[in-house]
Amino acid sequence: MVNRPMEQKDLVNFLIKMSNPAVALEKYLWDTFIKNLFESKDRIGISIIGPTYCGKTTLFDIIRQEDNAAKEGGRGTSNQGRTLLRKTIQVGNKSIEIKETKDYDGSITSTNNYKSLFRGVDIIMFIFDMEQFISNPCGEEMSYRAQVASMLKMACLDGEKYVKDKRIFVIGSRKDKLRAKKYTERTFKEMYYRYLTEQDLEQCRLFPFMALNLLDKQSVKEFLEQEIYQYAK
Repeated sequence: MVNRPMEQKDLVNFLIKMSNPAVALEKYLWDTFIKNLFESKDRIGISIIGPTYCGKTTLFDIIRQEDNAAKEGGRGTSNQGRTLLRKTIQVGNKSIEIKETKDYDGSITSTNNYKSLFRGVDIIMFIFDMEQFISNPCGEEMSYRAQVASMLKMACLDGEKYVKDKRIFVIGSRKDKLRAKKYTERTFKEMYYRYLTEQDLEQCRLFPFMALNLLDKQSVKEFLEQEIYQYAK
C-alpha cells in the first residue's frame, strides 16, 4: 500500500473519531485550529486618519484591494464612518490578514474615535492633502494647516506608545500637484512641514514622512510593501 500525506479532511475526520465531538465542537475545531493550521497568515492592524478629502478611503482601498472610493463618488466618507471587516490580501506569495477597523470621516469630531482606532494596531498612518496645506484655506473653525496640526497632535496623544516605536507614518497626498507648483518633497518639508513642529509637535520629527500620488497605485503599493507590511506579525 502506498503511503500518502494526510489531507485536511483526513485530519479532521481523525480528530472527530478520536474525541467523538458534537457538531458544534467539530466546527469549533475546524474554525479555530485546523483551518488556521493549514491557512496560517501574517496579520497587521492599520489605522488611517486625517482631515476630510485627503485620500483615506482611497488608501484603504489600495491596501484592501477594494473600490469604496468610487462608490462614494467624491463625496467623502459619511459621519457614521464605514466598518471595514478583516480581509486577507495577497502580497506576492504571502498572505496578509488586514485586521478589522473603521474608516471615519475627516472632521475634527472624529478625533474622539482615535483611541478606539489605535487599540491593537501595528501602524498608524496620518494623511493630509499637501496642495491644501500649501494654499491653507480657512474653514468655519480654523485654517487647513491648523486643522492638520490639531488632528496630528491628537494622534500623538492617543497613540503615544506608538511614537516611541516610530510606527506613525505621516503621508502627504497629491504629490502630483507639488510638481505643478515646482515643489519637490524636500522643498515642501523645508518650507511647510516645519509648521507642524512649530505647533507643539516636536515629536513629529520622529515620524517617517512620505509624499504620495494616490492615483499612482503602483508607487503606493511599493511604499506599502517596503515600509508598512513588514510590521505584519
